[in-house]
Amino acid sequence: MRAIDYIIFDINGWSLLEVKKTEKRWMSKSNTDQLSITLFEQRPDFAADLDDILTLHQQTLESVQPFNGEITEIRTDKLDDIPSFRVVIKIPQQQGGYVYIGSYTLPFQQSSYAIKVQCAEVQNIGQREAITLQKLIEHKKIDLDLNSPTFSANSITPEMEALISKTSDSPSLDIQLPTHPLSRARRTLDHIQKTIQLNSMLKKREPFKFEST
Repeated sequence: MRAIDYIIFDINGWSLLEVKKTEKRWMSKSNTDQLSITLFEQRPDFAADLDDILTLHQQTLESVQPFNGEITEIRTDKLDDIPSFRVVIKIPQQQGGYVYIGSYTLPFQQSSYAIKVQCAEVQNIGQREAITLQKLIEHKKIDLDLNSPTFSANSITPEMEALISKTSDSPSLDIQLPTHPLSRARRTLDHIQKTIQLNSMLKKREPFKFEST
């Protein structure tokens, strides 16, 4: 059995696109979402152990900032009882909206596996933010009157934009907007976590431990 086949999970609803020695890729049967699993045959470049979430958060933030990206969700987790790193980021698209990239990383001492789902915003762009803005106004977190004749896009300050962006990422909106790409990304990661199975050979690998240089 090849090492790329040491990890399996339910792929119902996905069409296999490509299989390589160190990578598998799928495309959703119902939208443009992409799913992949990649084996990296070298030591992970994590800047800390998995329990040091603050350091990993900073490392992740530095990696997405050149693309004006933001961290939507970050935490340590377990996949089939093996410690893993889960993160969801969003990167603005030139045509508007965001592409959401969710991933699980299974790090070992001399290798790692990355499971990644990519969900792009292609319709109803800004829907999540619009609902969030309305709720923030209702809860008096933002002082704006959308019906005022003087209201315009310029009425929303950078501070307001940051609050809207952060609040719109809340999982509480996923139920209200189940087809939104962020909701789909989270749902896919959750399903992978529930259905994943790791080969016994993989479970015998030495777990990752950060070593300062």
